[in-house]
Formats: sequence, C-alpha cells, structure tokens
Amino acid sequence: MAAAEPPPSPTTAGPIDGVRVLDVTDARAEIAGRILADLGADVLKVEPPDGTRARHLPPFDTRPAHAGSLYWASVGLGKHSLVLNLAREADRERLRALAEHADILLESSGAGVLAALGLGYDVLSQRNPRLIYLSVSPYGHTGPKASWPAAELTVEAAGGRLALQGDRDRPPLPVGYPQAAFHAGAQAAGDALIALNERDCSGLGQHLDLSMQEVMVWTLMNQPAFPPMMGVDPPGGGDDRRSVPGRHEQSMTRCMDGWVVVTLALDALGRLMPSVLDALDPEASADTFAALRDVRWEDWSTLAHDGSIDQRMLNAVQSALVRFFQTHTKQQLLDWAVSVDLRLAPINTTRDIVGDTHLRARDFWQPAEGGPPSDGYPARPFASHAPRLASAHPPRRSARVARRRRRAGPLSGARRRRPRRPSGSARRSPASRSSTSRGSRLAR
Repeated sequence: MAAAEPPPSPTTAGPIDGVRVLDVTDARAEIAGRILADLGADVLKVEPPDGTRARHLPPFDTRPAHAGSLYWASVGLGKHSLVLNLAREADRERLRALAEHADILLESSGAGVLAALGLGYDVLSQRNPRLIYLSVSPYGHTGPKASWPAAELTVEAAGGRLALQGDRDRPPLPVGYPQAAFHAGAQAAGDALIALNERDCSGLGQHLDLSMQEVMVWTLMNQPAFPPMMGVDPPGGGDDRRSVPGRHEQSMTRCMDGWVVVTLALDALGRLMPSVLDALDPEASADTFAALRDVRWEDWSTLAHDGSIDQRMLNAVQSALVRFFQTHTKQQLLDWAVSVDLRLAPINTTRDIVGDTHLRARDFWQPAEGGPPSDGYPARPFASHAPRLASAHPPRRSARVARRRRRAGPLSGARRRRPRRPSGSARRSPASRSSTSRGSRLAR
C-alpha cells in the first residue's frame, strides 16, 4: 500500500491575520489571547507593573538560562506586552486610545471593575463602535452571584463538573489543571471569532458577557438531563462508573511501564484469553491457570449469556489478565488490543506525549525563542489551510508574531450589547440576528 502523503503545510498568515486584540485578562482567560495569536491576530498583552498573574504561576523552569513560569510560556506564546498601571488616569487614557484602533478587547476583571475605571464597554464603544468587548468572569456580569468571589475550584464545583469526577463511594476528585479557566478562555476565543464574522454584516461590535460557570455546565453534555428525566443524578462519566449487565469491568490497570485504561466485556473474553494464556510464562502459570487451559473459549460467549460461568472462573480469568498486563508495556498492549479488537488506551505521561511519534509527524511541538533547545511548546492544535477572514485594518504584525518560532511576550456562556449606531452608518442586515454561540449571551 502506498505511503500516505503528508498534509499540506499550514499557511504562513493565519485566518485572522491583521486583527488587533487587546488582552487585559488574568489567569482566568489567558488562553483566549493565545488561541487568537495562533490564528494570526496581533495580540497586545496589557499587564500591571509587576506583571500579569500568569507569569507567577507554577510550574517553573529553574535552570538559570531559562528561569520563569512554564505556565506563562504556554499561555503567553505569540503575545506582545505593554505595561500599564490602570490606577493612573494617564495609563487608562492610553488604553482608551489603543481601544480606538482595536478589533477585540478581552478582559476578566470581574463585574463592573473596568467600568468603574472608565474602561467599560459603554465608554470604549463610543470611541470605537466596531469594538468587540469580551468579558470573562466566574458568574457573568448580571444576576445575584455577579459579584461573588470565586476560585478555579469553586467555579468547577458550581458548574457541576466536580460532582462527576472520582469514585462514587469517595468525595469528588478535583482535576489538577484549571479546567474552568481553559474552557472559558477557549469559549471566549470562539465567541470572538463569531462576533468578527457578524460584524462584517452589521458593521458594529458588541459586548459579550461570558460566565465561566455556564461554560462548565456545557461541558456536562447530557448529564443535566438526568434529574428532570430520570429523577436522579447522573452516574458519572467513564465505563468504570456505569452499571452495565453482563460486563466484567476493569478501569485503570497497571502494566510494565505505567497504566492503561481498558474496557472488558464479559462475553468478549473468549476471543481474548487464548492469546493471553499463550503469552504467559508456562512454568510460572502452570498451576495457577491450569483450569483456564481446559476451557473451550469458542463457547465462552454462550456460557456468559447462559450465566454458566461461576465466580471462581471469573477470578482466575482476572488473575491471568492482571499477570498479562503487568508483563507487557503500554505499546505492546496497544498493539495486542488492536489485533483482538479490544478497547484499550495507554495513560500517557507528559514524557510519553513529548515523544509521541504522531504528534511529531504533525509538527505539533514547536521550539520557542529563548526556550530550551531540545524541548518545545505545543503549537496551534490545528493546521490552517483556509483563506483568512476580512479585517478592518491592514496587517500590522511584527516579526515576532509572524515567525513560527515564537515565545511569550516579555514584560515591558456570554451576553452581548450593541453600541448606539452612529448617524449615517450602515444598518444591520436582517439575516444576521445573533453572532454568539451557546456560551455567550446578549448583554441588555
């Protein structure tokens, strides 16, 4: 069979090349600017004098030549940087002047914070009616919880995500990465793109008010339907947390060099066990698994459906599988699973991911300026082959943004509102009713 041809190279200019973004977010939505920079936008990170909070978040590279936050190295990739002290009126006016020529402003200061400084949407849209002003906050800018304090963990809990994580007989298990911040930031980037497209029809920007809690609710997929339809909370995600008759489940299983996750159907063991027993050391397993060698595995499925398999036999099968898994590597088990049509996946460590041949073949890892010579940072998670979108301004990107070898800039669901239409401006197209996705709402 002929070798597959490599995919075409991504275009040098991203699909939103020339779009100007002011990034006034903190760690709650830093990833939004990074995604827009990956798409070709010219992103200017506005930071306080001591630097944005993401610069101070772990993990840290402690080597003298590369000291700094690896978190920031990832979320700040492709951004320029400008230090402004928004406690000073002169710097606030400078931000207003920058907003006059921007396409998008991203902020996550909380309900009313920037408005109190004279930097809210009402003020900035008067100076630039085409500005897309996107606010990310824990609960949105309206409602009884708009001003509540919140942390990453409390937002995940408020969105229902936390209750679905972990074992049912133990307390919920938080994920060690900021899921709410990353989901909300990615949603913000997507909403900004939709608003850019809508602006081509209406000629106007808008204020998008994005709630991190609402974004987390959307990650639950069908889970919110359980209480009204079934009268109970959902059982949780993952095959190990579902009660399926006729299954002998093992969720995470240790192997020679780590862990794999596997789903074993009881009636499918008949096609798996011959290869498992053949691979076991005959001397070590002669007594332990002797009874299994006399089983007619071609009849196993029928016996399973008839209920003729007793617990002693199941225990012996489980012991054989545990021995088999512990004497094989993740890659060996993956190859075996493919050959026997078994649902199995290695639980990759970070080192596994860095060495993944598939990711390297797709040029996922890209070196960053100033970074370790042998390491890389995740590149854009997509390859763009589409023509770029129209922009209100001609391209104004510096070499740092245009080059693929980039680094983070050095320190130097939502509602929407419309600005008042200036006299003589084009009227909005009737065909364009809404520019926002499910995560965004029109601010009234």
